Amino acid sequence: SGLQAHTGNYGRIYNYNMSVPDPIVTDNPTNAAMARGTTPNPTSQPIIRTISFNETHTDTQSTATEHGITAGAEVTVKSEAGLIFAKVGFEVKVSFQYNYTTTNTYTTETSRSWTDSLQITVPPGYVTEHTFIVQTGPYSKNVVLEADIAGHGWFNYSAPGYTGTGIVNITQVLYDNKVPGVTPYPDNFYARFRGSGKLEGKMGLQSFVNLVERPLLGRAGQVREY
Repeated sequence: SGLQAHTGNYGRIYNYNMSVPDPIVTDNPTNAAMARGTTPNPTSQPIIRTISFNETHTDTQSTATEHGITAGAEVTVKSEAGLIFAKVGFEVKVSFQYNYTTTNTYTTETSRSWTDSLQITVPPGYVTEHTFIVQTGPYSKNVVLEADIAGHGWFNYSAPGYTGTGIVNITQVLYDNKVPGVTPYPDNFYARFRGSGKLEGKMGLQSFVNLVERPLLGRAGQVREY
């Protein structure tokens, strides 16, 4: 008696889908000072000045497959999801990619330009300090990796005085190999795979200019921030 698997294997993975079940980010954003400057006014008249900023900030992201499935060749799929940063009320589209067949971690860095320009009025006897700030939001989310599996394979079997060839469907192979995350369709020749991954990163959300007015050294007055 015995069982010998044939080399023929007619399986495929398709209908890939990736999603973030919980898109709400509750982490507190952080402020990064990108540029600083001052405008003093030692005169007796207000000074009107236009200040401009053009700075580059780098967004970082990493994706890791925690539970994937092997398809005989590496399969990398790209997608995007909308993350809602609850503390600032922003929804941001995030693009990402996963390898369904390995536990590869993809790390990406993307540089973006942030610009701003505004007109300020510096009162007599004051100095205005201006700081250009980019607000960044960290995120760490679970990702669901899904795909359909279809196909079959042939095998040879033998017993005393008898040999034959049979067919085995894809769900039987997956069950025999105890592959987790697989749900068979009614005909048993198709199955739905559900895996998992991790999406982490930090990205710029918005920019603004922080202004502080202070009396010049030796002058009287109040400190104002706006």
